[in-house]
Amino acid sequence: MASASSDSDFEGFTIDDIEDINENKSILTSDESDIDISDYSSGEEDFDNENNTDPQHNLPPDAQPLDYLFLFLPEGFLFENVAEETNKYAQHLISVRRRNDPLWQPSNTAEMRAFFTINIMFGVKQLHRLWNYWSPDVRYGDPYISSIMSKTRYSKISQYLHLTDSANAPNKNDPNYDSLYKVRPVIDLLVNNYKTVYLPRKNLSVDEAMIGYKDRVHFRQYMPAKPTKLRIKVREVCESETGYCVNFDVYTKLGVRSTLLSYININFSSIDQNLEYSLSKPKPK
Repeated sequence: MASASSDSDFEGFTIDDIEDINENKSILTSDESDIDISDYSSGEEDFDNENNTDPQHNLPPDAQPLDYLFLFLPEGFLFENVAEETNKYAQHLISVRRRNDPLWQPSNTAEMRAFFTINIMFGVKQLHRLWNYWSPDVRYGDPYISSIMSKTRYSKISQYLHLTDSANAPNKNDPNYDSLYKVRPVIDLLVNNYKTVYLPRKNLSVDEAMIGYKDRVHFRQYMPAKPTKLRIKVREVCESETGYCVNFDVYTKLGVRSTLLSYININFSSIDQNLEYSLSKPKPK
């Protein structure tokens, strides 16, 4: 299992890391959100986008779910770029350790596609232990998954999986240090495509979502009063009618508002002012 001493010492995932729950976590004792927009006013005079709302893509009516996925995460990034960065990170760790990894071979676009396919299948058929998917026991084993990739190869790709070039890692002592730099390319790509693929109607909601995460991050929340206790908090701007996510910001404790209410073609000045007031005003005792 990877050491939990420091984010900067992270050397990839093992199967046990994926399954175990790290006990180091922050605790929110209140059952309430830390966003209070009770004084929110709609600001409709600043917002007139009703005539321009529409999907902003050219997919045909019979498009497959995978076609929609690639609208937000293009194949070139999801497979080619991730394979390239994973290979670079594996070579970096091998060089730092000064010893070869006999089980590692460079990955490629086709193999990375297979890797993500397997992870999607995990959500379709859920088993108690990850290794059960490769079990010879017919009650547990999944012949489709085991035919795509061996468990050893899956484990190795998980260990070295990377999205960014480690050579460009920011200094942790920098006051503007980005705790999410390892996944920042994905976040930026998603946010940009959320904005461009669909233009929402004027009725929007600002809310929070909790994303499950079992590895170590200093900003993971522990909320004992909630059914979902160990999660990463995400603030979202969504279209009220459809629930479509227009923009989001991962709460890392380095800033409450960040880029939540700023995105192209829409003026949020009134909403932004009211939210800023709600966040800064004293809480009632």
